[in-house]
Amino acid sequence: MDRCFKYAIAQLEANPARGERLNVGLVVFHDQEVKVFNGHNLDKIRSITGALDITVLHQALVNIPRLDEILRQSGAESPEQRCKALQNLSALRFSPLGKFAAEDESAYQMVVSRLIMRLVDPEPALKRNASRSRTRLLASIKSAFKAEKILALKGEGLDSHRVLVGEELAEGLTADLILKNGSMHIMQTVDASHTERAKAAIKDIGLSSLVFEHARMQFGSEVANPRLIYSASSQMEKLISAALVTAEHQGARLINWDSRDDRTRFIVDISSLAEPATLQKRANFGVVHASIRSQRNLN
Repeated sequence: MDRCFKYAIAQLEANPARGERLNVGLVVFHDQEVKVFNGHNLDKIRSITGALDITVLHQALVNIPRLDEILRQSGAESPEQRCKALQNLSALRFSPLGKFAAEDESAYQMVVSRLIMRLVDPEPALKRNASRSRTRLLASIKSAFKAEKILALKGEGLDSHRVLVGEELAEGLTADLILKNGSMHIMQTVDASHTERAKAAIKDIGLSSLVFEHARMQFGSEVANPRLIYSASSQMEKLISAALVTAEHQGARLINWDSRDDRTRFIVDISSLAEPATLQKRANFGVVHASIRSQRNLN
């Protein structure tokens, strides 16, 4: 049976006057202890301040378990109480609590690693052509949905029952595409169209699994309906097969955008679930936004 854990991101408030903060670690609350996982590159603080010694930051992170022990002995029991009190005792700041589930130690360590990679460590630089490829895949899907009139119009939310782009599920976790219609259909895109992208694609699949996991926790496992849309040749599909099987085992439906059958079934499936925008609706949105632009120009 899965155990649920609550966590917060430890943040360094490097320059309060500027509102500058850096995520430096992950704090996971257990019943009788708190575990602190440092970011892998704390030297990044030098990018916004040269006035702080790295050893001071390390010590602040090391002090968290001891401070938490004092708080528990003083009667603070829930993660919410302990996290709030830590704000007053520690030199660090803490994000609002998030949560994750893990069935065993292996799953626990895997989720923690993903969270650190996603929320704490600096993002690795992407090759320019890889970024363009991923953008093309998402753009192709958006174009297909737009042709079916099921892509959300500007200003619309989940209650429109049309597909939204870039919906934030939690701090640092954003769904590429999402549709609410009875279930919550969460769609992540992964480009694997080039052989040199194999490692990056496997990483993207892992991060997509983290998005799906948060969606299941946020909306409920019975409501969340994850789909992983990827672009890959048959050769590339073999190279990333282990990651795809893992995502599928975790409940994600797989769609190869390069397969005509997969692509057609996917578009038909989502189109049948979404509510198309009528011509009148689209015209009304055009009038509203034109009016807003006119008011801005007058001002």
